Amino acid sequence: MTNRKWTQEELNYLIEVYPHTGVGPVAEKLSRTKNAIKVKAARLKLDRRSQNDYKRWSRSEISFLKNTIHLKVRPMRQRNWVAPVSKFAQKPENLKSDEIPF
Repeated sequence: MTNRKWTQEELNYLIEVYPHTGVGPVAEKLSRTKNAIKVKAARLKLDRRSQNDYKRWSRSEISFLKNTIHLKVRPMRQRNWVAPVSKFAQKPENLKSDEIPF
C-alpha cells in the first residue's frame, strides 16, 4: 500500500469530475482506490448532489409520465383498527370483585 501525495492535477480532476460521475470512474482514471477517492472527496467536502445535477420534475413531465406509464395500483383495503375491549378496560361495576386488576 502506497501513500502517494495528491498532485494539483489530480485534485482538479477530482473536484471537476467526482460530483458528476462518482467514485468508480475517478478511481480508475487516477489509479487510486475507491476508498482513497471517497476519503479525499469527503475532506474536500465534495458531494455528488451539490452540483444540482438532479432537478425536480416539472408539472408537464409528471403529466407525461402519468399519461404514458400505466401502473396497476390496487386500492388499499380499509382496515378496522378498533381493538376488542378486554374485560379490564370495562367499567369496574361490570367486573366481579376478584377480577379487578388493582
